[in-house]
Amino acid sequence: MDNAIRNGASDRLGRRFFAESLARQVWSINDLPEGYVVGIEAEWGAGKSSVINMTLQHLLHLELSSNSAEPAFHGDEGKTETPETLSELSARYDAISTMAERKQTIPYLHPDHHHRAIAAQADGDEELRKRLYRYFRLRLNAAVAPRNVVVHFRPWLVPDTAALSSVFLDELSKSVGGALGTDVEGAMREYAKVMQRLAPVAGIAAQAALPGSGNAVRDFFASYGRQEASMETRKLRLEAALRELDGRKIILVIDDLDRLSPREATEMVGLVKSLGNLPNILYLISYDRNVLCGHLRRTLRVDAEAYLEKIVQYRRALPMLSPERVLVLLDECRRELFDGATDEVLDRAQEASVQVLRQYVVTPRDAVRCADWVLRAHRLLKDQTDPVDLLILETLNAKDT
Repeated sequence: MDNAIRNGASDRLGRRFFAESLARQVWSINDLPEGYVVGIEAEWGAGKSSVINMTLQHLLHLELSSNSAEPAFHGDEGKTETPETLSELSARYDAISTMAERKQTIPYLHPDHHHRAIAAQADGDEELRKRLYRYFRLRLNAAVAPRNVVVHFRPWLVPDTAALSSVFLDELSKSVGGALGTDVEGAMREYAKVMQRLAPVAGIAAQAALPGSGNAVRDFFASYGRQEASMETRKLRLEAALRELDGRKIILVIDDLDRLSPREATEMVGLVKSLGNLPNILYLISYDRNVLCGHLRRTLRVDAEAYLEKIVQYRRALPMLSPERVLVLLDECRRELFDGATDEVLDRAQEASVQVLRQYVVTPRDAVRCADWVLRAHRLLKDQTDPVDLLILETLNAKDT
């Protein structure tokens, strides 16, 4: 068991190191003359989404660290905080994760409203209370004037596949909002209006490769011809506004491209390609390379690897964990489930791991899903069920109903 715990800690540390090194790479890329695309490549279920979330969190803490030497509020003396220290504070104050959303939806929210929550988290530790409050104010300041504006687009949540390009541009316009100034916001909205009228812009390449698309393609280019001058004018205005960001950038996150249909995936890749020459925009995309290339090959009838290579400037491969190490991700779940259990129960739990868990929990995504199902049931039924039976039944329920 000690080896398993060490392996699990090693895996978590390795993924954290992967995310932190990627965040530092993204942080160092500034004053982009044109768009830059970073790709995270891994098989389905390898944990791409988790790594992206860890990367974005560390990227934020790099920003807070760079700002921390200055006073964060009236009366603060200023003190340089490391990203690692800020990560520890974030873990102690989970309520901070929804701060930005609450600030937008509750305009009268004042920082002092969080004093009670912070004091509760500190649990009587006055020094920790002060540090948590300062962390909150650093987050608040960064939300008002961020160095990196993160737009997280999840195309697989858009129900109308034909509207992917339009929805993407609309979300982008809304998200930059007032964070980057009225010049960028206005230019982005005007450019998006023209692009939306030609939507699906990126999907036209995919459409042209499919049988029976002649009329649609001719209509597109006729429309494009009428709008070309207007679009070019607005694009030049947008480029000029984006160049004035002075060390700031927009980070567009597009996760799990391999979950889309071939047509949708091709449309999104084409959209990244078509908007890739806009300055100070960095794309962080994730995908299973084999699946995505299969989609592109099937839709465009091109050399998909070469096509993707021209679009993605920087690629990082996230390795899949071994089956034994995936099971280690369930350790926290099993500790809660078998807290105070007898030796007989623990022996049966070990047998269940060999006979059941190893068959169904093969990816980090499986581990997260099964642990969630097991713990939800356990917290409701722990006084009424055998924990090993519950582990088996909820694993089956999550993976093979």
